[in-house]
Amino acid sequence: ELEEENHQLVVQSNKHLATLAEEMAKAHGELAKLYNPKFPELEELLPNFLQYKNAVRIIGNEMDLTKVNDELNEILTSNQIITISVAGSTTSGRPLSPEEMKKVDAAATYMEQILEVQKELMAFVE
Repeated sequence: ELEEENHQLVVQSNKHLATLAEEMAKAHGELAKLYNPKFPELEELLPNFLQYKNAVRIIGNEMDLTKVNDELNEILTSNQIITISVAGSTTSGRPLSPEEMKKVDAAATYMEQILEVQKELMAFVE
């Protein structure tokens, strides 16, 4: 009886994890769309959702990426940083308005909230 209940909880949790993965993909798409005017090349250079979100958090509205190299070094490989720096120096992007940055920040925060729920569910399933 208890085993059956636990099994059902795990099955439900797995369904929720799949839904969260879909939601994360949508949230990443939204963040990329909002940040695109600033650095259109970044999404292609960092296809990993987490790396992308973290890089957006670090770069923010900074146009001179050399100023954030040390922070980027904590989340990316040196090759990725070089590639991003080169792309950033030739990007057609522009600084975002305070309103646009607020939306970028909200989208990144939403992704972080999804991650938190995913972690909790994963810990339960394991």
